Amino acid sequence: MKLGVSFYYVGDTKKGTEIYRHFLGVKPTYADGHWAQFHLEGGDLALHHQSNLAETAENHPVRGGAIVSFTVPDIQEALVRARESGFRQVGSIDVQPFGSLANVRDPWGNHISLLQPGH
Repeated sequence: MKLGVSFYYVGDTKKGTEIYRHFLGVKPTYADGHWAQFHLEGGDLALHHQSNLAETAENHPVRGGAIVSFTVPDIQEALVRARESGFRQVGSIDVQPFGSLANVRDPWGNHISLLQPGH
């Protein structure tokens, strides 16, 4: 079995495509007014348009669905790139024996986890 596409809902596909393109460092493999898809190592991440989804600064706990997690070589660098792209950091970096964790949210509140594995 292979993981195919994981996707988040966004209220503005054009804006979402730009912030994720900058953050991920890749161009979408497909993009139109309702869907943008990025091919990444391990699977694809996509954005699906939901017209009534407003931007939010709220950090409600995730109660359902999935959280996309990216393994990064440098968590500080990944956080800078995320902020420069339009994401906001939620909380501080959590250092655990297995590595360092951080969380960011996109403008629509979608949660992304970042993991820098321990050495």
